[in-house]
Amino acid sequence: MRRNLFYILFFILFLRLLADDAILGGDGHNVYPIRTEDIVMDSEKVEVTFLPNNEAYVECSFYFRNITDKKQSVLMGFPQELDEGVSAFEYDKMMLKNFAAYENGKLILYEVKTEKDSLYRKKLWYTFKVTFAPNETKLIKNTYYSNLVLYSTMGTSFNYILKSGSSWAGKIGKADIIFKITSPQQIYEVRYIRPKDKEFKVENNQISWHFEDFEPDFDISISFDLIDKDLGVTKVQEKIVNSIGNYPICLSDNDTLKTEGDFYPTWPYWIANHTLGRINFYSNNEKSIRNIVVPYRKIIGFYETRDIHYPIFSGKRKKGDNYNLYTFYPEHSGETKQLTFSEFDALGPRINGSKITYYVDKKTSSEIWIMDSVDFKPELLIVNVGDAKHPSIGGDYVVFESTQQGNTDIWKINLKTKEKQRLTDWKGFDGRPSVTKDGKKIAFVSDRSGNQDIYIMNIEGDSLTQITFDKATDFAPFFDIEGKKLAFTSFRSENKSKVFILPLAKPETH
Repeated sequence: MRRNLFYILFFILFLRLLADDAILGGDGHNVYPIRTEDIVMDSEKVEVTFLPNNEAYVECSFYFRNITDKKQSVLMGFPQELDEGVSAFEYDKMMLKNFAAYENGKLILYEVKTEKDSLYRKKLWYTFKVTFAPNETKLIKNTYYSNLVLYSTMGTSFNYILKSGSSWAGKIGKADIIFKITSPQQIYEVRYIRPKDKEFKVENNQISWHFEDFEPDFDISISFDLIDKDLGVTKVQEKIVNSIGNYPICLSDNDTLKTEGDFYPTWPYWIANHTLGRINFYSNNEKSIRNIVVPYRKIIGFYETRDIHYPIFSGKRKKGDNYNLYTFYPEHSGETKQLTFSEFDALGPRINGSKITYYVDKKTSSEIWIMDSVDFKPELLIVNVGDAKHPSIGGDYVVFESTQQGNTDIWKINLKTKEKQRLTDWKGFDGRPSVTKDGKKIAFVSDRSGNQDIYIMNIEGDSLTQITFDKATDFAPFFDIEGKKLAFTSFRSENKSKVFILPLAKPETH
C-alpha cells in the first residue's frame, strides 16, 4: 500500500497541484481519498511543458488495472489544493484552465467537489466515475493548463511528491516524469534537482526521470530561477551544459530595445558571487546605466560602469564636459563624488580588489592610469605604448589593447615588475580585453575569423580558443568574479546591440 502523489508548487500563491488520480469516498458534495486493494496502477507518464507565456501545459496518463474477477465501479479524482487567504484575482490565477479527463481516449464528464484541508486551505477534486470489467485495464488521462506563479525573488519551484501510503494497491510498475523545456535558455535557469541520488536525463531540451516497480520514499523537486539569478556551477548545471551544449543567453529586454541597444555588461563586484540579477550595462535607449536601483543625480552621458563596494563609472555632469570617473554611495541616496579631473575623457574603469584602472583618451594617444579605491589618488601606469586603451586588472596584471601602426593587439603589464609584454600579433584587430580576477585568463575580441568574435587565452598568451562563432559582431566581453561566466555584447539578435552571457565561459555550440 502506498500513495503516489505529485505536487507542483507555484509560489507566491502557494498553488499546489497533485497530479496523480486517487480513489475517493464521499458524503454529498464533499469527498476524501480512500484505499483499495482491487485496483493497481500499472504505469504512469506525467509530461509538463513550460510555455513561453508563463503557462505550463500538463498531460498525465495512467494505466489502471482491476486485479479482481469482479466488476469494479470507483470514483476517481484529480486534486488541487488552493490557498483561501488570497485576493479574488490571485484565486482566479490559481485555478486550472481547460481541465479535461479521458477514459480510453474518450472525453468524460467530471464534477468539482471539495475536501476541506485546513483553516486556510481547501482541496478541490475534479471527480469522475470509472467502471472496470473483471481484470480490465483502462487508460485514464488528465490534461490542463496552469499559470506559472513566481517567487517574490523571481524563481519557481516544482515539486513532485512520491510517497508511500497510496489509495491504489501494490507497487507502481513504471513511471516517467518529463519536463519539456521550450528553449535552451530555460534549461540554464535550473538551480537544483532533488533528490541528488536519483538519476535524471537531459536531452533534446527535456529533463526526465524513469522508475520501475517502486514504492518511493522520496520527493522529486526542481527549482528554476530566472536569468537574473546566479546560475551556479553545480553538478546539475554541468550535466545540463554537457548535455545540450553551451548557448549564449540574451539578458536584454527585447520589447523595449531600439536601434542603439544595450552594451558594455559588467558584474557588481560585491555581489558577483551570488547573482546575475544586478549585472549592469549601458542602455543607449535610456541614456543611463541599467539595473542600478538608486538614480545617479546630476549625471548625464554615462559611458561605462565598473562596480566595487560601490559603483565606479565614467560620466559627465553637463553637456560640453569631459568624461570623468565618479562614484556614489547608496546610503547617500545616489549622491555622486567626482574622482578624476582630467582635461581629456577618463573612460573604461575596471576594478580588482582595491585597485582601479582606467584610460585617458588623449587626441594623439591614450594613457592608462591606476588608483587606489581608498584615497583615489591617480598614478600614470602606461604611456608611450601606442594608443593604449581598455585596461582590465586581475591578479598581478593589467591587460590592455594597444594600437601601433594601425594594428591593435593585446598587451599586459606586470604590476610588480612593470614589465610589458605583447601577447597577440594578428594583422587585424585584437582588443577589448577582460582578465579574470586571479589574472590567469584573458577574454578579448578579434576579427581573425572574418568578423569580430570572442576568444580566450591564458595570461601568457597561449592556449588561444575561439568561444563565439556567430556571423554578427560580438564584442566587449567581461568575466564574472569566478571566471566561469562571460557576459558580452552582440548584434546577433534582430541586428540590435544586446547583452548576452555564456554560462560557463566555454565555446558556444555552433
